[in-house]
Amino acid sequence: MARNLAYNQQPLTTAKMFTASWTERDEAILVELLNRKIKEMRFEIKKADSPYARNKLRHTREEYRKLLDKIERGDYDPDILAAELKTHHDYNKQVDDKRNKKLGKYADAYADVDFDFGTYFSKSRYFGAGLPIIMIILLLLFIAVILSSVYLTSDQLETIEYQLSTNSRVTLTSIGYFKLETGPNDFNVPNDGKWPKGSFVYPEQALAYGEVYKDQDSFQPNKVLLHDDLGMNAIDITVVDVIKALFRTELFSQNRVDIIENLDAMQGYSWYYMRYIRDRAEDIEIVKGEDGKYNMVAIVKRIATFGTIYSLVLMILACAVELFINIGRLFSYTSRRVHFFPILIVICGIATLIFPAFLEIEALTAESLSTAFTNYFTVFWADFVNGASLITFNMFFAILLAIPMLMSFMPLFFKNRPAKTVAFVPKGNKPHTYAGNKTPTRPGQPGATRVPQRGPIAVAGSRSGYSPRYPGGR
Repeated sequence: MARNLAYNQQPLTTAKMFTASWTERDEAILVELLNRKIKEMRFEIKKADSPYARNKLRHTREEYRKLLDKIERGDYDPDILAAELKTHHDYNKQVDDKRNKKLGKYADAYADVDFDFGTYFSKSRYFGAGLPIIMIILLLLFIAVILSSVYLTSDQLETIEYQLSTNSRVTLTSIGYFKLETGPNDFNVPNDGKWPKGSFVYPEQALAYGEVYKDQDSFQPNKVLLHDDLGMNAIDITVVDVIKALFRTELFSQNRVDIIENLDAMQGYSWYYMRYIRDRAEDIEIVKGEDGKYNMVAIVKRIATFGTIYSLVLMILACAVELFINIGRLFSYTSRRVHFFPILIVICGIATLIFPAFLEIEALTAESLSTAFTNYFTVFWADFVNGASLITFNMFFAILLAIPMLMSFMPLFFKNRPAKTVAFVPKGNKPHTYAGNKTPTRPGQPGATRVPQRGPIAVAGSRSGYSPRYPGGR
């Protein structure tokens, strides 16, 4: 029979349980645990998956019953039992500590390291959403301007461009302009009102898009000449027009991209394709001459013709990639270095701007190249219309390239603000001289005195020289 538990005995804590001598309370607790464990073993035996597991559990239950019988009869040495239980407890603790140490070898490697990671990486990284948001806004503005002909009507574009143009013709969506003249540099097109975007010799006689042409006798011909009949003197080489030319080349002649070519903006003629690819197929064909040498002028014209298309498309694709990258930077960080894709946008934009200068060269000589570039980079519109140049650039497109150029260098100048210290004082606070100080406390000075020092002691019987309500004294 187990020894009776003393009523006034205080229970032992876990720390003292195996360091103190064996008591009646310990014996009673052990009896209760053994009885509970023997009853629970019945359910564990029923849930066992194999006969081997059930036999092992039954054997363990018999060991518990023998131990319970010894305790109830008092046929045991309590000190030996306490020592055995302590040894088993220490062994389990040692196994747990070894396992925890092994699992936490790498997880806790930097637990005690006092290192300011934010300050260190702020030299090479910008944390926050301010810089990516500004870059996204600039990039969306750049894309919206060059592709404005997709979502704006021709009347809306003409209203905006008329306000921008003075001595030079400025258009939002054009790379450049090519001239129309009587003869081979004119287009004979159906009289269906689908006129190209361009300029007229007499702007007051310009036909609106969708309006068919009628001559002086109110006769409506089936076909008209853009220059001789309509009075157009130049056609805009728009961004959408160049993209349409891509899908009319041999590369996409047998493979149609429906998701792009079915758009309303992609319907109609590609005037760039008609002027420089269809009508000049023989001039840009790479063949050997009678002397067995290649025509280098044709090679340069072919590179310039298709280079204008591919560089523009690559620029738009780089804009899309940069947009997705900046969205990802909103949730991570922005590297403080010159970024690749904005530089790629600038390079492709410059190539798109310069390649058309080689479309009208006559020979690969310094004089011919100089003349071609001089004619191409004509600033004033009157000089282009009345001069010998057949193609010129759009100054506004060159100005737009400043946006990706700015984006590429913005990460070098953006910095994270340092964390505010405990002694931070807003810069808007006025300097104040506390009683007992000779110099004012500077706004934002770390470690500045917060509690005003006591001023000079007043003469007995007079008003105090220091008051907590008025720190400056009287």
